[in-house]
Amino acid sequence: MRSLRVALDGTRGRNTFAVVGSFERETTEPTGEEQDVIRVGARWSRQLNPRFSTDVYVAYENTEFDSGQRDNEVTALGGLRYRLSSDLSATLQYGFRKQVSTDLQSEYTEHSVTVGVRMSF
Repeated sequence: MRSLRVALDGTRGRNTFAVVGSFERETTEPTGEEQDVIRVGARWSRQLNPRFSTDVYVAYENTEFDSGQRDNEVTALGGLRYRLSSDLSATLQYGFRKQVSTDLQSEYTEHSVTVGVRMSF
């Protein structure tokens, strides 16, 4: 596998951002088929108050297989995090993913809602 990744991230006040781009030449293990994958994505987070924060992530991925198949995938995530205590937080996240392909059997749309609790030690 060959890959190239470029990222830019930073913080300004209560805002944190990141922009990432990558190119990879991957090989599928079972078939040996190779594909080129280009990804770009961006994340933005904001601390709303000492306990509450939000974040948004969007990404695009283009995959071209040696067989001629081409997939285009879009991902969008949005979430909230609430700090319950110094070592415990709760999260709520909505996700959307859609893939369009030249192979109709590879197309899909996905919606997800994730609720979580995280404890740090």
